[in-house]
Amino acid sequence: MSRARVQEDFPQAFSPSGAFDPEFAPPGGETFEDFCTRISEFLSDVQRRPVKSALIVTHNGWIRTARYLLGQISKTDIFEEDEPHLQPMLLEEARRFGHLTV
Repeated sequence: MSRARVQEDFPQAFSPSGAFDPEFAPPGGETFEDFCTRISEFLSDVQRRPVKSALIVTHNGWIRTARYLLGQISKTDIFEEDEPHLQPMLLEEARRFGHLTV
């Protein structure tokens, strides 16, 4: 969903300043903590595989959250930064991922 559509359908997901509330979970959706856990488990699984690289095709919310978990951006930036669409992105740090706590 576009940000405008989320604002229209879920106004309670935003603060009065317009910032997205990372603790908001849409009805039937996963919490931010669950989302982070799912991404952490995936990145850990990729790290354990005996390959030099992996191609991951996903949406920009996943990419921003992975970058947060890898220490590249802050939690606030997850909801403020845009990732370029249809552009390759290298997450070299995933090779040194190790154990994460959310």
